[in-house]
Amino acid sequence: MYKKIKKLNEMKNVLKTRLRKSESTSGPTEQSFIGTICKESGGFRLPVILLALGVVAIISSCSQHNDREYVSPNDFKTGSQTVRIAAAIKYAENNGRKVVIPAIDKVTNAKIWKIDSAIMLPSDFTLILDNSTIKLSDQCRDNFIRTANLKVGQSTIEPFRNIHIIGIGNALLEGADNPRASGDCFKQLSLTDSSFNYSYGTDEGKEGVNQFGGWLNHGINIVETTGFSIENITLRDYHGHGIIVARSSRGIMRGITFDARGYIFINKKRYLIKNQDGFGIRQGCHDIIIENCTGNTGDDYLMIGEYFNDDASFSTGRENTISPCGDNYRGEEDDTYNIICRNLYDVDASHWKLVKLMSSGKQKQYNFIFSDIVTNTDSRISFTKYKIPPGLHTNFVFQNLMGKIRFVDDGGYIKNSVFRNIQYIGDENILGSINTKDDGHIIENVRNIDFK
Repeated sequence: MYKKIKKLNEMKNVLKTRLRKSESTSGPTEQSFIGTICKESGGFRLPVILLALGVVAIISSCSQHNDREYVSPNDFKTGSQTVRIAAAIKYAENNGRKVVIPAIDKVTNAKIWKIDSAIMLPSDFTLILDNSTIKLSDQCRDNFIRTANLKVGQSTIEPFRNIHIIGIGNALLEGADNPRASGDCFKQLSLTDSSFNYSYGTDEGKEGVNQFGGWLNHGINIVETTGFSIENITLRDYHGHGIIVARSSRGIMRGITFDARGYIFINKKRYLIKNQDGFGIRQGCHDIIIENCTGNTGDDYLMIGEYFNDDASFSTGRENTISPCGDNYRGEEDDTYNIICRNLYDVDASHWKLVKLMSSGKQKQYNFIFSDIVTNTDSRISFTKYKIPPGLHTNFVFQNLMGKIRFVDDGGYIKNSVFRNIQYIGDENILGSINTKDDGHIIENVRNIDFK
């Protein structure tokens, strides 16, 4: 009996040591913890030992976590919410697991996860937002989420693959109450000036701080990634574009809701937030589906294209760019093709464009399908030029468009395309100045509808 009591005391000291080590680290150590217990238990029945030491509940919870396929920032007890989310991602990356951010921060009892910097996703990774709200703090000048291969000032971007952001229930990404910066790279920060070239930001006039917008203001940045998905997420009052995708492929974005109107209220006063596009499909993207999306944007709902410049004045990784990949056209690998956009409903980008197609310089855009889009707000699909001559749009299909959707030629050029089953409520010219005779188009059942 004496030997058994001695053994129990030895086990007690082992457990205390392991618990102290667990508490002193920023992440779970359950696997090694449980393994040590099993090894040290010898011939004793483990449940008896655990009961004697009064730690059944602790080991039970550790064991449950050890069996899970996911990690939560609630598994980490020290550090800010930003630090704990990053720690969960690192642990999950090293152990082949997903990260789930739940609705409640059980460490602080907060219902909002407020972050000071972007959530950085590694390659081969899944992030699940389970009824959670992620909000930018007023100190944050960064994205909600981006691929970890993208860093300010880094001119080369490592290729990533298989990145997935999945919302469950009411998953929300929300901008700051009082943003440090907003707008794209052409907008200067201002607390008071609301003219075209300015956008709100409390960083205005601060010495040594960037005084213009850029890609850090976008909600989500996916770059140089093959195989990705973003699903069932609402983006509200973001500081630039909602979702930017550049030089990426084999992706799907579905169930996205944008909730932005080009302004926010701070202390009951309205301030303009410029360039709140919804989706931005930049250079070098192909084989991407956008479907089942809705909402309001403060700028174009879907923008596909890039401002290519011959001198490549905006380099990759430079903060003051719209696309994180800069504005250099590398050749055919920067063409955009095989894009499907379908089932858009109750969308409102009435102040700007529902879809803005802008192929500039030598870039080609081809093999696009837009179908099953319904809206009763005045909506335009435009072909826009940035360079002379403009880039090429060819082999597009527009079908099953209803409500108040019409086409605008803003100096772009489209040929060899199909316009089918388009019904516009009103008497506007549906196809605008598009050359319907000489550019190889097929036009079927395109008509104006009059309720009178």
